[in-house]
Amino acid sequence: MRDVVERSWDDYTEWRFKKDIAAPGCIHRGAILLKDPDCELTLGKGAFIEQGAILYCRNAAGSPASAKSYIRIGENSFIGHYCNLRTGGGFIDIGRDVLLGQFVSLIASGHGIRAGVLIRIQEPSARMGIRIGDGAWIGVNAVVLPGVTVGAGAVVGAAAVVTHDVPPNAIVAGNPARILRYRD
Repeated sequence: MRDVVERSWDDYTEWRFKKDIAAPGCIHRGAILLKDPDCELTLGKGAFIEQGAILYCRNAAGSPASAKSYIRIGENSFIGHYCNLRTGGGFIDIGRDVLLGQFVSLIASGHGIRAGVLIRIQEPSARMGIRIGDGAWIGVNAVVLPGVTVGAGAVVGAAAVVTHDVPPNAIVAGNPARILRYRD
C-alpha cells in the first residue's frame, strides 16, 4: 500500500511541477524534465511538448553564475514525440510557431576534445547554444549541433545533421546539411 501512495504522490508532484513550469504552455505527462534549480525553462502561450520528449536543462560544472543554461520555447511552438533538447551549459532558444518533428535532437554544447584527458570528463570547450527562428520546421530525426542558428521560416529535412547556420527561409537536407533551395 505504501508503494501505491508514494507513486501517487510522485505522479502528483511531477504533474504539479510540469504545470507550474509550463504555465501558459503544455507539457505532456509523459515528457521528461531534467532541470537544475537555477536553469530557466519557459514556454510561451500555446506551446506544446509531446510525450517522451526530454528537456535536459543543466549548467556545466564550473560555469560562471552569469552563464546560466536555459530553454525558451516560443508561443504556439510544437515539440514532437521523443525530441531531445539538451543544454549542458549552453542554451536553446526556440522562436514562435516552430515545429519540431519526432525524434529531433537539439544539442547545445559538446565536450572538449583535448588529448590525454578522457573526453567524458572534459568540460564543454565553450558555452554554446542553439537558436531556432520563428516559423521554422525541423524534420523528423534531424540533429542540430552546438552554436547553430536556424533562421526564421527555414526548413530542415528529415535526418539532416545541421552543423552550420541556416539562413532564413532556406530548405536544407543531408549530412552535413546543405542548402537545396529557398522557400518561395
